Amino acid sequence: MSGNSPYVSKHARFNFLTRSGRDRSHVGKRSSLPLSFSLAPSNASSGSTAPPSTASDAGSAGDSSSKSDGDLATPEGSRKQTETSSSSSSSSGNVSAASSSSVSLRCGKGHDLMVSANARESAAIRQEVETLRAEITKARQTILHMQEREKKLKESARMNERIVRGNPRVENVNLGERRPTALVRRYGNLYAQARVDTLDALDALPDLKNAEELKSKLLFSVVVLSFRSASASASVLRDEVRRVLQAPPPPPSDKDSIHHTYADQCPSHHGYDQTSEALEQAVSTFITANTQKHDLTKNVDEVCQQIYATLYDYPTLKACEGLLQYIKDCVRLAWGLSNQSPPFVIDYETRTFRKEQHVRFHMADPEKDSIKTYLWPALLEGPGGPTVQKGVVIT
Repeated sequence: MSGNSPYVSKHARFNFLTRSGRDRSHVGKRSSLPLSFSLAPSNASSGSTAPPSTASDAGSAGDSSSKSDGDLATPEGSRKQTETSSSSSSSSGNVSAASSSSVSLRCGKGHDLMVSANARESAAIRQEVETLRAEITKARQTILHMQEREKKLKESARMNERIVRGNPRVENVNLGERRPTALVRRYGNLYAQARVDTLDALDALPDLKNAEELKSKLLFSVVVLSFRSASASASVLRDEVRRVLQAPPPPPSDKDSIHHTYADQCPSHHGYDQTSEALEQAVSTFITANTQKHDLTKNVDEVCQQIYATLYDYPTLKACEGLLQYIKDCVRLAWGLSNQSPPFVIDYETRTFRKEQHVRFHMADPEKDSIKTYLWPALLEGPGGPTVQKGVVIT
């Protein structure tokens, strides 16, 4: 009840005012009471009754209040309170700053981890390092891929160079009937057609009308002599070019080991280099491109003279136009085949029947493999090479 209430007596009002003045002089002491004492009035105002304090509690409270009053009464006490409040505020600020600078990261197992700013920077650096490693790995793979591609391009360039130099497996379609396949086809037609026509022309001669075996051997000999003459002429022509240009001859082209052995034994091959090889290729290309224009009159006369000299008992052969045309066709075809790269050669020395190289004549014995005679020589792609046209034999 307030002291200004009209129901209060003058004596009670005096006591109230006096007590209020006395209490006002100790406001500082009340403000320094511990938290437990400052909460007591609030508990009382809320309707709860404070528990009675013991004497020990009162004594300790009095001591603490007296200490607080002593601290506040001096400048050192107020400084201590200021430092305490500032340290508490700074510590709370550090806690809040640390909590604000922390970040949540997810580990490899999916757990969320609270890390500080320094840990976050370390994680960012590690992630950047991993990214750089991945880029380095990718760059290495790209380098390996480019090296493999460069290797393939070099191999392709070498192959193209071989094609330009006259790879026998690849033909120049611009050559037309001078291509190797066309020449091989002509070689087969020479046996299937030209030989038959020539046999008919020889049948018209009275001396050779019933000499079937002689006529077969004659036509076979024309083929052999034509290849022999064409090969010798091609070799002489190349030697003449080398002599004029003072170029060394090429080494044998069978195997590299043979190359080195032969070159070591023959000093004339030591000067053979890329320029000499280019010269050989140029000469071969020129001869191959002009097989139909090359003058082979000397070769035809050479074959005719050998035939006439061997069969001198048959002078009528000189007047047989069919035989002369057959000789010209054989020489021209032999010249074209002998100047390919590698040169085509004929084989008639094998005496055992081989299915991949020979075919039996219809009068041959199929049970025997021993070759008695050749009616037509086999055509090979280079010495010891694959058979491109089978020979006709009698077993």
